[in-house]
Amino acid sequence: PNGREILRLRSVYLEPWTRFASSAELLEQFDRGYLLGTLCRAMSWEHILKPQVASVRAEYARNAAVWLDLFREGIEDGVRLGA
Repeated sequence: PNGREILRLRSVYLEPWTRFASSAELLEQFDRGYLLGTLCRAMSWEHILKPQVASVRAEYARNAAVWLDLFREGIEDGVRLGA
């Protein structure tokens, strides 16, 4: 999430919204939204994998764990992505 290209894309995405809030406020809300998105992705992977056979679950189960790790790290870091 901290790659130069991603940070540039984030800036371009947020720019039209600066008429409603400051850049600092938008960045803070974006970080919170990104963190919430990681939790949603983890839950989606868990939901997708429930009806699958064990071999498929084993192959893709790491995806949910990765998104949960990103969520945990974000909470521990105080939701400061792109800093």
